[in-house]
Amino acid sequence: MLDGGCRRYQTIFIFLCLFGCSFLFYASWYSEVENLSPADVLPLENFPAEFTAEDESFLDNLLVETVLDLPKFHEKPSEAQNAMEVGNVSFDKIQSDPTVQRFDLNRSDVIVFLHIQKTGGTTFERYMVRQIDLISPCVCQARRKRCRCMRPNSYKSPWLFSRFSTGWNCGLHSDWTELVASGCVDEYFDNREHRHVARRYFITTFLREPVSRFISEFHHVRRGATWLASRHLCNGRSPTAEELPPCFERSQHGWKDVTLDAFLACSSNLAFNRQTRMLADLRLVHCYNRSAMDMDRRDAIMLLSAKRNLLKMAFFGLQDEMRRSQYLFERTFGLHFTKPMVDLKSRTDSIQLTDEQRRQVEAVNRLDLDLYRFAKRVFNERFNHAKQQDILLLLFIIWIINNMMTTSTETPLTVVFPDSLEMSASNRESLSQMLTVCNPYDVPLHYKVLCTAPNMYVVDGASGRLKPRICSQVHIHRIGPVTDKNGAPLDPSTDKFRVEVKKMDGVSEVMKTDIIVYINQNGKRQVGFDQQQQAVKKLTACEQRNRCSATVDSQTTGGNRRSSIRDDDDSALCNFLLTTISIICLVILLTPVSVDCHAEGPSWYPEWLRVSLPQKLISAYVLGILTKYLIKP
Repeated sequence: MLDGGCRRYQTIFIFLCLFGCSFLFYASWYSEVENLSPADVLPLENFPAEFTAEDESFLDNLLVETVLDLPKFHEKPSEAQNAMEVGNVSFDKIQSDPTVQRFDLNRSDVIVFLHIQKTGGTTFERYMVRQIDLISPCVCQARRKRCRCMRPNSYKSPWLFSRFSTGWNCGLHSDWTELVASGCVDEYFDNREHRHVARRYFITTFLREPVSRFISEFHHVRRGATWLASRHLCNGRSPTAEELPPCFERSQHGWKDVTLDAFLACSSNLAFNRQTRMLADLRLVHCYNRSAMDMDRRDAIMLLSAKRNLLKMAFFGLQDEMRRSQYLFERTFGLHFTKPMVDLKSRTDSIQLTDEQRRQVEAVNRLDLDLYRFAKRVFNERFNHAKQQDILLLLFIIWIINNMMTTSTETPLTVVFPDSLEMSASNRESLSQMLTVCNPYDVPLHYKVLCTAPNMYVVDGASGRLKPRICSQVHIHRIGPVTDKNGAPLDPSTDKFRVEVKKMDGVSEVMKTDIIVYINQNGKRQVGFDQQQQAVKKLTACEQRNRCSATVDSQTTGGNRRSSIRDDDDSALCNFLLTTISIICLVILLTPVSVDCHAEGPSWYPEWLRVSLPQKLISAYVLGILTKYLIKP
């Protein structure tokens, strides 16, 4: 059999082994999210990689002076904004005051989804109308794409503007210019509700890695997709055939079975830099008229405009990171999906491109590559910010719980015994008795003994310092008379002692204990003396079982005794339960994170067993507390 010290070292060794194994498993299962390296995208020396305040001012002035060309707009660029641009709520605006700026179904807030082809938007839109947990969920009918997504207090005011709720009311796959710059969405709601209301618009979209998106669109076109119904409205008109030459004859009813080389050869192919074009304000570059501006300048302005509008959005997700996108959407809008999103696995990864084809695809999508790199960086910053907010909230909750636990552990314990003393003239030994003051806490305490009749008693060790988990004895000797002049016992009476125990700061009080001293009450209050004798026997037994290390000085009355708080049997059961809880916490730390698409874990792992990051943090916190408890000397 191992003694207590060996068992404790064995426990420490086991926990160190468990922590080492958990670290190895954690390192093998999880990987940090890395930003795209410069080698992953085509370098763009001619285009700015960042979006700055100077770019914002440049685009505003360009919009006023070059596009609108109206005298009144030269004074204040903000006057060029329509009702939708004025009511637009960006992600940064939401974060500045979440309680005020967060989306509210009961107000006139509207979520607008800008659907870019082949970016996972269809999946997200279906989740929006079918999987959001709402008091008044969207009403969907079988074999119908559209759902009725009305506010709780209205039957004709939808809160969602998207393909599966309101339809393509601003045009098939309408872009930023058609949705926002033209004010189409606001006009739609005015006509629907027969009134004008100052609404707040939360614009959302999804992006995708440009090469994969382009190849996916290429295969979609090969299967017969044309999107011929798209109007591409800009400044109130569609582009002419000279501005946007078709890549195939309309009489052909599509571009089926087109080869990749032919798809790349069409210079007016709208698949080129589609994400940049659909997010940019095309009024800044004279819409689809490419001859009105130098191409390098046109591309630079479009890229800057797309970046600016991306920052104006309340949310954008990435098709490559659906779970993280879901997490960020829920944290931004305060809405929750009833089931987790499934990461979409790209089928274009199996497509084999020659080096020349890949170079051509990257060349015709160089703006999208730069935009996606920018979007990836912004997305990661927003995601990390949301995680930090959750962690800060969780730490605040843990701090409150820790304070509650600390308060509960500081509830006064019975640290002074016995609770009464019996002194009698018939038993001279009873006139000199001992009080035992114990400190069961892990912090040093200060104690002081007070008396209602100080002239009647001599107290040795009336005050002092108690080390953690130490007992000290106080000698009380009665010097006052207990008999009259004739030697007869005095009438029964009582005195009172009070032991005040405080923390070492002298301010924080832990407890007060009153001890009654019964004088000449033989046969009535013998219980107090018996309690003291039982306490002494208990301490002696404690010494014999090596659970209290006694250091009693027989020459003084201020000896100290080290006591144990837990009994062996109770301690064994307690340690078993704590070890079980610790193993459960370790298992939770090893499970995949539900919102981390880069940490899916094994494919056979069930979805319902995945945990969130706050749950892992709680498990780590509990495990730390239990470890500290188990290895505490």
